[in-house]
Amino acid sequence: MDPLGNSFCGLVENDEEIGKFVLSTLTACIQQDEKWRKRVMDANPLRLKSIVKTMVLQWKWCRLLVDFCKSKPIMEEEKMTSDFKVIETAFRRMEALQVKEDRTGKKANLHPVSLEIWNTCHKILNEQEEFNTFQSAQALNLNFQNTVQTESLQNLCVPNCKNPWTDAHTQFVGQAKNEAAVLNDENENEEAGSATHMQLPTRAEAIKVAAKNELDLFHGTSFVRTGDVARDKVLMFQSEITKQRTNKNAQWNAETKGNRRAMIYDEKGRREPKWAYVCGRNQWRSKVCFMKDDFERYVELWEIMVQPGDVGDGATWGSWKEKVDVFWVWNAEQERASAVIMKKLKSIPGLEGHLKKTVLKGCQAHVERRLWDGTPEGTVGDLAGLPGMEEQLFCLYAGPLPSRRKHKLVMGGIQDNMYPEEVVPLRNPKKSEPVVPMEVKKAIFPPDDDKPHDGERVVRSDEVWAPCHVAE
Repeated sequence: MDPLGNSFCGLVENDEEIGKFVLSTLTACIQQDEKWRKRVMDANPLRLKSIVKTMVLQWKWCRLLVDFCKSKPIMEEEKMTSDFKVIETAFRRMEALQVKEDRTGKKANLHPVSLEIWNTCHKILNEQEEFNTFQSAQALNLNFQNTVQTESLQNLCVPNCKNPWTDAHTQFVGQAKNEAAVLNDENENEEAGSATHMQLPTRAEAIKVAAKNELDLFHGTSFVRTGDVARDKVLMFQSEITKQRTNKNAQWNAETKGNRRAMIYDEKGRREPKWAYVCGRNQWRSKVCFMKDDFERYVELWEIMVQPGDVGDGATWGSWKEKVDVFWVWNAEQERASAVIMKKLKSIPGLEGHLKKTVLKGCQAHVERRLWDGTPEGTVGDLAGLPGMEEQLFCLYAGPLPSRRKHKLVMGGIQDNMYPEEVVPLRNPKKSEPVVPMEVKKAIFPPDDDKPHDGERVVRSDEVWAPCHVAE
């Protein structure tokens, strides 16, 4: 260790904090891990210098990540200060171990994105899980700015840390701007010197203001179609979520163990926000229309963003096997809509064999629950055509299909995740819907509106058949 002692200060760049980190980390690794002890004790002076340089790189890399996050607020100043006090403990081993045990609840109170930053720094600085990754980057002998741009180090912070933090920052800034605009309007009204009492907005005005604020905030991390195709494209590519993603830089979801990015066309939620079953008996609302032109434009926007047939040069976009985008659309029991969906999705070049269609079937007992109070009279026969009995889910993958995996729970003959059918539970309307008089239900679903849509560009079957067939 003597040869290292002569150059240690230079290796840690004469920084006392970095020096303490390196010494405490080396001591802990030697005491707690036999492999580390052998690695250090058998190393020659050059090897020891490489180990120290790697730890210095780890410390500087984590510090750069924390400074990046500090420059982009995602919450109120008081909460930011509180969170970063906890994040800073990752640079001090003893404090980091105490936070990991979380006896005081400091870790549990962290913002989810702040918790990910702390976990990343703790994993790298104190648990040394990525030591080989940093050592390989350090061995390239590049300056620090170029070293942190290497792909291996970018993959450690961009998908799980920087991208989520940037999205949260965009949302927070958008909300702050809206609040500032409201406050500015209030100040202007006060400066006008109005001696009259405060005039509250009407309900219609309040709804309009709230909708505008929500729209402005929503634009920060997503996009809303305006009807102008050219403008929609510009707005779409201004959003962070439309940036090119592959399986190497896409954000990893710890809950689903995946990194797919889905774009969803939901006709029911988009066209009819009041759409719902009223105990499964509303003959018109049980099946909704399907807007052919709107759906096709939505698919075309997805094509523009994903470029499914373009594999790039291998350096920027990567091969088709690295693509992570998925397009989802539901068909709520409309045979004509199913044909429209299939034709459009199959028309996209380069995606032959990438379409997965799953039939979602409701449990018979759940469907019956919608129709009767207690036990139905007679024998229940054919339940086909009932609201919620069967829907279709279409998934178009820009990259490879998911790997086939068996379900952990037995699902009535459905063996794995690629099976073309899936049984889904239907909610209990008696518990999930408020118990209100029929007059209120009629106000929600006006009788004049309860009739099928028509027109060449609207796909919809005729009136739903009788709710069931009972054999007496």
